[in-house]
Amino acid sequence: MKLFKNAITLALCSALTLPALADDLKVKMSNGGLKISQGDSSIQFGGRFMLDYDNFDGVNNLANAGKTGSDSEIRRGRIYIKSKFNKDWEAKLQINIDDKSSGDKFEDAYLKYKGLSIGSITIGKHKEAFGLEELTSSKYISTIERSMMTNAFSPARNYGVSLAGKSGDFTYAGGVFAINQDEADKESYAVTGRVTYTPIKTKTNVIHFGLAASSRDYANNGYQIKERAEVHKANDKPAFSALTAADSVNLIGLEAAGVWGAFSLQTEYQQASVNAVAGALDADYSGYYVMGSYFLTGESRPYKKGAFGKVKPQSASGAWELVARFSALDAVDNNEGTKTENMTFGVNYYANSNVRFMVNYIKTDVSGPSVAAITDGDALSLRAQYIF
Repeated sequence: MKLFKNAITLALCSALTLPALADDLKVKMSNGGLKISQGDSSIQFGGRFMLDYDNFDGVNNLANAGKTGSDSEIRRGRIYIKSKFNKDWEAKLQINIDDKSSGDKFEDAYLKYKGLSIGSITIGKHKEAFGLEELTSSKYISTIERSMMTNAFSPARNYGVSLAGKSGDFTYAGGVFAINQDEADKESYAVTGRVTYTPIKTKTNVIHFGLAASSRDYANNGYQIKERAEVHKANDKPAFSALTAADSVNLIGLEAAGVWGAFSLQTEYQQASVNAVAGALDADYSGYYVMGSYFLTGESRPYKKGAFGKVKPQSASGAWELVARFSALDAVDNNEGTKTENMTFGVNYYANSNVRFMVNYIKTDVSGPSVAAITDGDALSLRAQYIF
């Protein structure tokens, strides 16, 4: 794994500088970042900054008897370099720059070849093709945090090789990824794929359906769900399952979304089937969410290639969005674990396409055989976001 990471990093460091060596460069601001281009080659610099504040109680703060707690953080601080060498080759290197990051500092570190008629090949660290909410950038999701279900089941970024393409109303993506190492330094792997179908797609109207699956080798390592109730600085994780010695885990995800002018609706269901080692009990866990969004100022959520994108206010006074989401994560099996339900209400103000302010109120209820004495909680989350 270390050799693979080092090879990718060396290739990227060399490749990302290529466009900057060209003559007669054009310099402009693109999506808030700096873009330098010449012919088919370009290099772009940008990033994001998200400052959060959370106030929470009840099941979010069991360590302090459910009393009110609060904390703030730089939720995400990232900077990236994206380079296009010609019409077929590009690369991206994105790193964490906030002081809370630990472990691998790379968010994205990949090379992409787009010269195939069937799609593009990506090698390096990038997102596995699984989940509408996960594949929509954190810069563009309508709530401050993704749902418990997405955090529990969607694989996010790993090192691997994938193929992605588009044909008519369909998109498709699949790949092989290295997911973890055990004590003997034996790598485990996953095969993940996703297909979407968009029968209606205009600037203000979208109908989206998606199906994703992943088979993941756990090499007898432990599998356990352990999630916060969509409050990142909360002191406790009330959504949890039993710990299972797993041979493999199979994931499946179903998606549906629609945009009708200023109103949008999206929902997902995901399930994890845990195949235990001999002598242990198998387990099945699942979750879902339903989210609605409405722009008081008339904007529509933009959609492209199976995910939602950046909102651009129609006027200089900005855009206002109302959001509501119900989410549930059922981590109960073999008479252990909890079932957690959240109701989130949010208001988003887009000062422009690069600055956004967000307010979320989250109401949580927990049940199940492993539930604590306190079974509910409230939270208020605030975010100031800048994309550059």
